[in-house]
Parts: sequence; structure tokens; C-alpha cells
Amino acid sequence: MPNLKIFAIILFFMSVLYVGLEFLPYHSSFVQTTHVEVQEVIETVEQQKRNTMGYTIIGYFLVVSLLLYIKIILQRTHHKEG
Repeated sequence: MPNLKIFAIILFFMSVLYVGLEFLPYHSSFVQTTHVEVQEVIETVEQQKRNTMGYTIIGYFLVVSLLLYIKIILQRTHHKEG
């Protein structure tokens, strides 16, 4: 089943992307204020934006790969019947 291998590779890369988004350090380049409270608020907002964007990308590619895999399976069953 080479298509299962392709799907597994896609899942592997999505998990690498997830780990990169969750655990790698992220530094904001424009936060240069001396107020600790303001800096924490900005970092929190940026972290939420980054998480939302990352999870959206992961979800998109996961859904697309799943739909492609389902399409391949359906085409195989269609060709076997005919």
C-alpha cells in the first residue's frame, strides 16, 4: 500500500510542524518596551495568533491529506468492481 505510506509521511510532517509550533522558542522582534506588563500582554496575544495560525495550517493539510487518501481508496474499489 504505497498510498498508506504517503499518508503516513504527511502525518509525520504535520506532527513535526506541530512540535515546532508548540515547543520551539519564539521571539518577538518588535517588543522593546520596558514595561513588563505591556510586554507580557503583547507576547500573550502574539502567542495566541501564532497558535491559531499554526493549528489552522496543520488542520488544513491534515484534512486535505485525509480527503486525498479517501479518494484514492474509493477509486481503487471502483476500479476493482469494473
